[in-house]
Amino acid sequence: MGSLEYEDRTCRILVDRNVGVIAWREAPNLVQLRAHDRIGKQLARSYKAGTLLLSLVHSGTPNFTPEVTDDTKRILGQ
Repeated sequence: MGSLEYEDRTCRILVDRNVGVIAWREAPNLVQLRAHDRIGKQLARSYKAGTLLLSLVHSGTPNFTPEVTDDTKRILGQ
């Protein structure tokens, strides 16, 4: 399926045409969150008719740092 756009011990991001799939092993830090945002924006620019970004959590504990929470709010425009 598609191309591997990002991978580390926390997540793997694959893209196939206008579909992005993110598999999480732990809660993201700022590096992973910003990779997620960057790839999502690239998809949106490339496929004006629409995209799908599927986020799958297959292990880990959802423990988000204040920095990740703040950056998520910034990305979402809140």
